[in-house]
Amino acid sequence: MLDSPTFRATVVYSNSDSGEIRVRIPSIGGLDDTVPISFIGRTKYNGVWPVPAIGSQIVVTTSDDYLYNVYWVQVQPSETTQNDIAEIKNQIDALMLGIFS
Repeated sequence: MLDSPTFRATVVYSNSDSGEIRVRIPSIGGLDDTVPISFIGRTKYNGVWPVPAIGSQIVVTTSDDYLYNVYWVQVQPSETTQNDIAEIKNQIDALMLGIFS
């Protein structure tokens, strides 16, 4: 996939419940055509799909000339666990005690 082209795309639909994302790629389909973003390489975290906001611009790539699989080029967010949240809360509590004691 080293020779795969990349494109600027505008998000026209996104749903954090289903993970569905549809984009418009003006350099390929003009202003009317939209294409879905593949679910390959994406996953939901804590029951929610990370999706870009409608109207935002993202970078996409494709593995073929027919746009059968269009991929969102992104950095995967790290998964936060309940233990991470508890540890951060404990650190904040310790800081607050130091400030107000």
